[in-house]
Amino acid sequence: MDDGSFLVAELGKGRVVKVSGAEGEKRDAVAEGLITPMGLALADSNNVYVTEPLIGRITMVNFTTGEKKTVASGLVVPRGIAVRANGKLLVVESGLRQLIEVDPMSGAKTPIVKNLAISLMSIPETKNPFGVFNDVVISDSGAIYVTGDVENVLYKITCK
Repeated sequence: MDDGSFLVAELGKGRVVKVSGAEGEKRDAVAEGLITPMGLALADSNNVYVTEPLIGRITMVNFTTGEKKTVASGLVVPRGIAVRANGKLLVVESGLRQLIEVDPMSGAKTPIVKNLAISLMSIPETKNPFGVFNDVVISDSGAIYVTGDVENVLYKITCK
């Protein structure tokens, strides 16, 4: 964030925490009562989008007030999230193995890429009960990158 702080989703505690200070020693909960918060993407200087995979929801949280607003629901295990230049959201919908675009104003969902090599499974060697986190990022050039854990790949997606 502009002030050098950053946000962390605490999946087990159901909250988003702002971490700041020279050594990250200051930690303030900016949202509580979330269900398995996982993916985070800044909406603007006061709000963050949060994916909640267990209940298939994307929530927008205001840092200052803690107010929460459901942006989209009915998703199947949404995990990674990014904000496009046009304000729409890109979301890795792990349960359907696809990348979708979500309009944060209406909640409308549009598939971008289907049949990605992503899973819901955990990696046995790590004993991670929460599974693998597949994410999406957007480069400065507008290229979209999505991780795929099944084949250990990085997809590069360009939209026309």
